[in-house]
Amino acid sequence: MSLRIGVDIGGTFTDAVYLDEETGLHSPSKVSSTPEDYAVGVLNSIRMLLEDMRNVTFVTHGTTVGVNSLLQGRLIPMGLITSRGFRDVLELGRSNRVNSYDPFYAMPRPLVPRYLRMEVDERIDCDGNVVTPLDEVQARGIVRALAGHNVKGIAVCLLNSYANPVHENMLRAIISEEFPQMLLSISSGITREYREYERTSTTVINLGIMKDMSHYLTSLETSLRDLGYGHKLFIMQSNGGMMGSGLAKCAPVYTIQSTLAGGIIGIETLSRVLGEPNMIGADMGGTSFDVELVINGEAKTIPSFKIQTPTSGGDGYPVMTPTLDVHSIGAGGGSVAWVDEGGGLHVGPQSMGPSPGPACYGLGGDQPTVTDANVVLGRLNPHHLLGGGMRLVPEASHAVIGQLARRFFMGEPELASGVLKIVCNNMAGAIRTMTLRRGLDPREFTLVAFGGAGPLHAAQLADNLGIERVLVVNAPGNFSAWGMLMAPVKHDFVQTCVTPLDEADLASLNSHFVHLEESGRRQLLDEGVKEDQISCIRVLDVRYSGQEHTIPIIIGGEAVTRAACSEIASRFDEEHQRIYLHSAPGEAKQVVTLRVTMIGKMHKPSLLEIEQGGPNLPQNAALPGRKTYFETTGFVDSPVYDRARLKAGSVIDGPAVIEEVTSTTLVPPNWRVRVDRFGHLIMTISGRDEP
Repeated sequence: MSLRIGVDIGGTFTDAVYLDEETGLHSPSKVSSTPEDYAVGVLNSIRMLLEDMRNVTFVTHGTTVGVNSLLQGRLIPMGLITSRGFRDVLELGRSNRVNSYDPFYAMPRPLVPRYLRMEVDERIDCDGNVVTPLDEVQARGIVRALAGHNVKGIAVCLLNSYANPVHENMLRAIISEEFPQMLLSISSGITREYREYERTSTTVINLGIMKDMSHYLTSLETSLRDLGYGHKLFIMQSNGGMMGSGLAKCAPVYTIQSTLAGGIIGIETLSRVLGEPNMIGADMGGTSFDVELVINGEAKTIPSFKIQTPTSGGDGYPVMTPTLDVHSIGAGGGSVAWVDEGGGLHVGPQSMGPSPGPACYGLGGDQPTVTDANVVLGRLNPHHLLGGGMRLVPEASHAVIGQLARRFFMGEPELASGVLKIVCNNMAGAIRTMTLRRGLDPREFTLVAFGGAGPLHAAQLADNLGIERVLVVNAPGNFSAWGMLMAPVKHDFVQTCVTPLDEADLASLNSHFVHLEESGRRQLLDEGVKEDQISCIRVLDVRYSGQEHTIPIIIGGEAVTRAACSEIASRFDEEHQRIYLHSAPGEAKQVVTLRVTMIGKMHKPSLLEIEQGGPNLPQNAALPGRKTYFETTGFVDSPVYDRARLKAGSVIDGPAVIEEVTSTTLVPPNWRVRVDRFGHLIMTISGRDEP
C-alpha cells in the first residue's frame, strides 16, 4: 500500500487528506488550527486519519510559519552587509507610491536598523567583472562588529552579485569561519536577479524567518518519525511546487505563499480532467478569501509580490520569488461584523480566528461573525459541523447578532442577511480585481467553490457577478490539501543577463541556460526525483529597449538560435499587443532575464467516479429539514441532504441545503444542483440549460 498525505494550515482550521495512490481513494480530516504551535494541529489532523504512518510514503505540507513570523514581527536580530554606498537601500526603497494622495502614507520600516547595516569595500560591475577586490580584513572586522551587537544572523547583498557571486561567497566563508553558528542569507543563493531594493528585501526576509521555520520543521520531522514515517518531508512553495524540508529551512522565503498554492493546483487538475479551461477559484475559509484564476487550463505565475505587515506601510515589503497569482482579502467565516465611527456596518478583515472563534463555538467569542449570521439564518446545522465533531451554540449567535441588530433597529434575520450581503460584496470585489481590471469577463468562467465556507456563499457570490455556473468540489473544506498532493516537485532558477535580442551572444545565453538546468537537475535528484521524471521550462524576459518592465516568453528546450530569436521577437510583439493593445514590431528588443523552471513529475491518480443514478434522489439521502432564511422569501422550509449519499445524475432544486463533513452547500430558491460523475456539485440557475 502506498499512501500520500497532504496537510494545509489555515487561519482557523488545519486540513489533511490522505490518498491511496493505487486505488485513488482519499479521506479528509479537519481540526482547529493551533497558532501557539502549528505542528500540534498538523499532527492532530494526521492522527484523525491514521495513528501509524509506516505505510505512508510521502507527506507534503503547506505552512504559514514563515509568513506569520513576518506578520507578527517575530524576526531574529540580524545584520546586513552591503557594498559601500548601498547601506540605505532598504530605507530608500522605491520612489513610487501605491496611493499618491494618501496624506498618511508611510514608507516601509526597514527590517534591519541602520546601525546594523554595514558597508564593505568591494565592487563588481554589471557584467560580473571585479572592479575592486573585496577587502577581507575589513570584512572580518565588520562581521565581528555585527556579532558584538548580538545579531543571530547576517544577510549579505552586494551590488551586482547576481552577475558574479564571488565576493558574496568569500563573505559567506569568512562569516562561517568566524562564527560557525551564525545564520546566513546570501542574496546570490536566493535570487540571481537584478533590482537592488527587491533583492535586498528578499534576502533579509529570508534570514528573518529562518530560525522559526527551521525550528518548526525540525520539530515536525521528529514527531512524524515518532509516528513511524520514514521518508522525506516536502513543503509547498509559493510557486505551486514542492521542495524538501532541508531546503525550506535554508530558504523559507520560498514558502511565504505556500498555503495558497494547493487550491490553484487542484483547480488546474480539475480544469484538465473536466475539460473546462477557464475557472475562478473562490476559496473561503475561516479567516480569508482567496481568488485564483485558471485561464486556458493554466494558472499564472508572477516573478515577485509584496507582503503587507503592520510595519510595511502602504507599499508592503517586496519578495522577489516566483509565486502563483492569487488575490486574498480578509473575508471568512470568522470575519467580524463591526460598526465604524459614522455608524456604517462593515465585515472583516478582522477575524476571531480558531480561538475563541465565532460566538457559536462556545469558546468565549463575543463578536458577531459571518458564521454566526449563517447560524441565525438556519444555514448551518448546529449539530453537524465537522460531521458532528463540533457542536455549535445557536443561542450565542442570536445574542451577538441580536445586539448588533438592535443598534440598527432591525430584526436578527435582516441584520444577519445584511452581514452576508456585505461579505459577498467584498468577495465579489476581489474577483473583479482579478478579472475585470485585467480585461477578463467573469461571466465566461466557472466559479469553483471550496474552503469550508465557500459552498455556503457560492450561489450568492455568483449572482453578484453574473456567473451562471458554479462547481462545488468534493470535500471542499480539504480541497487545498488535496491539491497539494497533485503538485510536482518544482524549482525556479533565474539569471539576469541584459543584452539586445538581435545581437545576443548566443553561446553565453545558452551556457547560462545549461548551468541553471544543471543546478535544478541536481536539486531534484537530491530530493529523490528520478531522471526520467524531470522536465524543464525555459523562459526569456523580453522588453522593448528603453522600457522598464518585461514580458515572459516561453521558449523550447533546445539551444537558442538566430532563427529562434526572430520567432521570440514576433511572439513578444504579439504578447505586447494582447496585453497593452499596442506594439512596435520595428523597435529593438532586449533580453533582460533568463528563467528556468525544473519540474519533477509526481504520479497523479485518476479521479474516482461515483455510483450512477437518475435525477431522482436516493431515499436515504434526505436528512431532517429546517427553515432557512433568504432575502427574497424570508424563512422557508428547506430540505437537507447528505452529500455522501447522492449519486451521479441526482438533481436538487433550491431552496435546499447539502451537508457533508467538511462543508455545507446552500442552494437558493432560483438555483439547481446536478451531481456529476465524479461527485462534484454543478450549480446552475433554474430554468436555464446547463452550459
